[in-house]
Amino acid sequence: MNAEKNFWELSHERGLPIGGRGNQFFLAELSAASGVKLSNACCNQLKITPARQFYREAGIDAQVTGLRVDESMMRRFNFADYGALRYSRDYDTLVAWPIFAWSIADLMAYVEQHQLPLNPLYAMGHQRVGCWSCLQDFFKTDSGLFTLKKTHPGMYKSLKHQFGEEMLAILTAWGGIQKHGFTLEQFDGLYTPCDLELLDPKHRKKRPDRKKDSE
Repeated sequence: MNAEKNFWELSHERGLPIGGRGNQFFLAELSAASGVKLSNACCNQLKITPARQFYREAGIDAQVTGLRVDESMMRRFNFADYGALRYSRDYDTLVAWPIFAWSIADLMAYVEQHQLPLNPLYAMGHQRVGCWSCLQDFFKTDSGLFTLKKTHPGMYKSLKHQFGEEMLAILTAWGGIQKHGFTLEQFDGLYTPCDLELLDPKHRKKRPDRKKDSE
């Protein structure tokens, strides 16, 4: 099944999938501060809607996923609300999470025990192998965008070409550093795991009072 619009078209029209789905108030404030539209429309229109159509036409009543609760806070909440076997209104099927409680160590032990093949992207450092253009973990120090820059520089450049100005506006608004007038040429220097942690208001340390030091 094919969606009516591709990721680039949807994101330019509806907004970028930055910041996840957990805090709509935060996303609304960030969007207002940066002047950039934020939206998860791509997930609904490129994944959920085509999958639901396929399940309906193929007569599929249930699906089994490999989702685990330690992958994100939203998945913890989702599991707490609905459990490991639930009916999904999005897909109109039953959905089962058989490994919901597994840790990474559990998963790797099972893979090793049964000699299962792994997607080679994991060996390259990617934590997830979903949509390569997804930016939901944009603010995390292990964001997939950092890894993409190293392993697939051409794809990384495509994202910058499409959304570089918007990503810069989001980054500087989040860090409260718009006044410095950073340009897109400086984006790579700003968008690093170290710099992101330093920009996070929770990690900022108050500078010593120079006047008191000089007295």
